[in-house]
Amino acid sequence: MNPALRACLAALLLLACAPARANNGLLFIGFGSESLSMGGADTAVARDTTALNTNPAGLAQVAHRAFDAYGTLTYAVDVGHRDAISNDAGVENRLTPSFGGAYAQRLEGTKLTVGGGLFLQGGAGNRFENLATAAGTRDELSARLAIFKIGAGAAYEIGDRLRVGGSVAAVVATLQQSLFPATSLVAPAPFFGLDAEDLVATGVNARLGMQYLASDRLTLAMVYSPKTRLDFKDGTLRSNQTAAGFGVVTYRDAQLEGFALPQELSFGAAWKSADGRLLVSAKLAWLNWDDALDQQTITASDPSGPAAAPALRRDSALNWKDQYVWALGAAYTAGFGTTLYGGVNIANNPVPPETLSPLLSAAIAQKHLTAGFSHPLGERWKISGGVLYVFPEKVTYTNPSLQPLLGANSQERIEYLGVNVMVGRAW
Repeated sequence: MNPALRACLAALLLLACAPARANNGLLFIGFGSESLSMGGADTAVARDTTALNTNPAGLAQVAHRAFDAYGTLTYAVDVGHRDAISNDAGVENRLTPSFGGAYAQRLEGTKLTVGGGLFLQGGAGNRFENLATAAGTRDELSARLAIFKIGAGAAYEIGDRLRVGGSVAAVVATLQQSLFPATSLVAPAPFFGLDAEDLVATGVNARLGMQYLASDRLTLAMVYSPKTRLDFKDGTLRSNQTAAGFGVVTYRDAQLEGFALPQELSFGAAWKSADGRLLVSAKLAWLNWDDALDQQTITASDPSGPAAAPALRRDSALNWKDQYVWALGAAYTAGFGTTLYGGVNIANNPVPPETLSPLLSAAIAQKHLTAGFSHPLGERWKISGGVLYVFPEKVTYTNPSLQPLLGANSQERIEYLGVNVMVGRAW
């Protein structure tokens, strides 16, 4: 394979996992206002319909019928890239939306609750415009990854103290990326910019959960989810080989293998006061990124015209590390049915310095602080909302595959602020 194309594909592969914001690795810290406002300490609480995507056993707490819909908007307070090519730029896409919703119903005369829902699991990546390159040009570096889950689940009460549940969801992911697409040169160092778009991956995700009422005031819980493999297919890759005399070559069959959502295991405990007004919840979670994002392969074939290579392939190691997440949240019911929430979420950075890129910066988030509220609107409706703050993080790194493009000793920095709103109905 042409050496320049190999270098370009290596860099593209390293940028292939643009993460969501306010997250643990590539996953949101929570789903729905109560989960988010308690810092993701939801394993032992999970009592609204979003339990379908946190701990499905919690669906058993739906007494009759319930529906919830929520939206989140995250703002990049300071997300930027600095490198040896004199770049010191912030992202262009500062706002990132996400959403989700679910419905659940207790089957009449039984202890079985069923439900279904749609969740945005991962969000948009970074977009940098007008970055300087080692070729003396100014160009774009961007990525967009979206991961959706749509599925159904059920929960069952065994006796008075044990709830068990499970869910199965279809997962659909889309990926688009631009790696200096307007840049093309053969000397002094060959580089062909590229675009990859319309890549789509599908898979199946399952979750199993339980909640055990150890006493009237203490609940213990556990959730397990196996690895979900997502191989991207049916995309196109445009390689700018103008400097080599081939123009912009479109490869009509692009694929990326080796991407996955991680195996998860979490344990939780929730304690409530004697009067039931104060609830404190804790969660410890293990995310097996070491296996999910270890090595990836990108291939491209079926060029639209004459090309330097009829087919491209590149294997590259990402070497992500396992992530351990600790979350602590509290809920206090005040007057007029209003509940106040607060939480913290702390995790290690799973991305090693040798594979970090400007488009992976959100994955270095380690500390989150959250707060929120819920309030009834009449007998059946409830409104909830909250705020989330991702503390600043900076990582200085040297990525060998990106050195020809951006030089050595680059730095990524992040800081985010988010708001969420959820409307629920129970009847």
